[in-house]
Amino acid sequence: RAKSKGQVIIFDRYFTDYYVIQSFKKVPDVLFKIVFKIVPKPDLLLYLEAEPNIICTRKPELRPEQVVHQQKRCKELLPLFKKAQTYSTSIERRQTINKAINDIKELMVTRARSKT
Repeated sequence: RAKSKGQVIIFDRYFTDYYVIQSFKKVPDVLFKIVFKIVPKPDLLLYLEAEPNIICTRKPELRPEQVVHQQKRCKELLPLFKKAQTYSTSIERRQTINKAINDIKELMVTRARSKT
């Protein structure tokens, strides 16, 4: 409902987590692909990329090989979205935030123009 009113909806998890995390590796990819066609897609997907060792420092419950696997799966998914942006977390945090804000603003301006 909020999307139909032109509002921005922000969340940090999406259906694709089921594809990415290894807890669901026994679920056939074909099932994921079928469900993926049905679920609503975000207008903009923001993918925060970091070195595996940095992620493991932040999330000690993950092993480096898990992180590498998850990053590989994420990169496989990015082309499936109309607009997906990758942000490196190795640069200054403020730069990453500003880039994301600018991309969101650009999306909103484009959406507003298409409605007029």
